[in-house]
Amino acid sequence: YSPQLGIRVHHGFEMMAKVLFDNMRPYLRKDYALRISGQSLGAAEALILAMMLGKDGYQVEKIITFGQPKVTDEQGVKAYGSLPLTRVVDMNDVVPLLPPDSLVYDDDPYVHFGSEVVLLEGDHYCIGDNSFSNRKIPKSMVKELSVPEVQNLLQQHSIRGYVSSIRDKLVNSNPVPCSEANRYLPAADRLPAQ
Repeated sequence: YSPQLGIRVHHGFEMMAKVLFDNMRPYLRKDYALRISGQSLGAAEALILAMMLGKDGYQVEKIITFGQPKVTDEQGVKAYGSLPLTRVVDMNDVVPLLPPDSLVYDDDPYVHFGSEVVLLEGDHYCIGDNSFSNRKIPKSMVKELSVPEVQNLLQQHSIRGYVSSIRDKLVNSNPVPCSEANRYLPAADRLPAQ
């Protein structure tokens, strides 16, 4: 539980965001519109930092994260769900699925919020409602992984992996409904039909 934010958040992410908040606050003005971004651990910290700044009266105009893990539960979503958050998620990146559903506190799992842009294969992408990143960890990722498989997962999570996937969409992008995103996933990883 974070007394500063009034919600439950991942403690490690919050500690790092607090350091950033304390270090940058002397340089900020409340009449400035702030844009915050981060990738991976930095994405989690960026979101919690935005929560802290918003709560302290700063104007958070936009938050864009890449490969962000989950940072809070449903109560956190209720309290901060109006933040202008866009999460960019690569379809092959496991980090946005963490912490897993099996890690719950008082039967209240961590969940994502904000607008979700899912980078699919090639020039395809979808903009969704967080069902992609709030799904269970795909079966193909719940096994003993070989070194090449681990290296591939790390590549998909790296900022280079994200840049490469976005580059595929710069010249010709092809939005698809998120209801069709399953077509771009291996059969074992597909979401169950709604």
